[in-house]
Amino acid sequence: MRRTLRSLPALVAMLGLIGLGGSGCAKKIAVDQIGAQLIGYPEGRRDSLDHTPSDLVVWPDVPNLVQDNFSPSGSYFAYRTGAGAVMGQIFDYLEAGGYQVFRRESGGGYRLFYDFVMSPYRRWADPTYYGAAGGATRVMPPAQFFTFTDAAPPATPFAGYVGRAVISGYTSADFPLTNLGQTISGGAIPILHYTGNVSPPDSLIPFQWDPVPGAKGYWIHVYQTRSDIQTGDEAVAIGLAAPVAIGKVRDLFVGFIPAPATSYTLGDPIPAGGRVLVYRKLVSLVSVLVRVSAVDADGNMIAAISTNGDTGAFRETVGPEDRVRTFPLGALIITPRRPPPPTIATGLSTRAPEVFDSGVPGLTYLRTSATALHAAR
Repeated sequence: MRRTLRSLPALVAMLGLIGLGGSGCAKKIAVDQIGAQLIGYPEGRRDSLDHTPSDLVVWPDVPNLVQDNFSPSGSYFAYRTGAGAVMGQIFDYLEAGGYQVFRRESGGGYRLFYDFVMSPYRRWADPTYYGAAGGATRVMPPAQFFTFTDAAPPATPFAGYVGRAVISGYTSADFPLTNLGQTISGGAIPILHYTGNVSPPDSLIPFQWDPVPGAKGYWIHVYQTRSDIQTGDEAVAIGLAAPVAIGKVRDLFVGFIPAPATSYTLGDPIPAGGRVLVYRKLVSLVSVLVRVSAVDADGNMIAAISTNGDTGAFRETVGPEDRVRTFPLGALIITPRRPPPPTIATGLSTRAPEVFDSGVPGLTYLRTSATALHAAR
């Protein structure tokens, strides 16, 4: 990763340089320490990203229980980083070259969290042509997202973070800021109840879920696991909590739907205050994974599909051992059906199969959630 080019307001920068070059008994601050000093709040322009309230989403690192056939207890808790850690994702629609992250400290004020510019975790480079109100076509600009982890947050009631864009290698008080993301370190993430059909009649999936009190909006992620998953640890990590799954996945749809809406159908116009970052055409009879996450006005993920979702099983050979892990996918398996020709009568059950091929060697999907079983009937 490349080092950041830190920037300061003109007055602060001037005073810092005076302190470095002047004489006297005052304590001097080295140039490479300026960015690590506490500030009241990161400078920048919030209005440039305010079309989507949750450009930055934060959440506690909540573990998944993994069942296996090789550990002494037959199960273990899998974290992305560890107990007490805070995770974050920044969604960018400006084609920024990177982001700085500022963290709120326990004594008050904010400090630059990394001494380098964050690089995008995934880019969605192709413009998306999407239906807008009145049947018009809207061209969505390229988008991307960034991830960060705070393994040891400050001892504050709420861990707080702000991102600032770096564009063409520069950043300053005139550059875009994310929202202030706040979450409780070590907290839990309640379950979001999905009520949509997991065997919809075609690939224009109608998503639907129960409302979450306090939600500002909902992130929807539709994806498939990639075929280059090599280990059970990689498969397990994809199922951990995140608005957009982290790991080896292929993104098919990423969108933000503002509350109080609790449904959205692929291909529909973008609701006011919403945003679609990526949308690729789905194929009938091919299973996808769908996760929905609720966020509040503080960018905190307050509910998500988790243990109420479906299950994955990964089999691999490690030395002489045949290892099997069973774990939550953090998502539901949805398989769009192909509508029959109108001249053919059908009396077949619409209940989907219980076992699905993920397309990844060793990885199988199991429809185990009560919600999904009910919706598949």
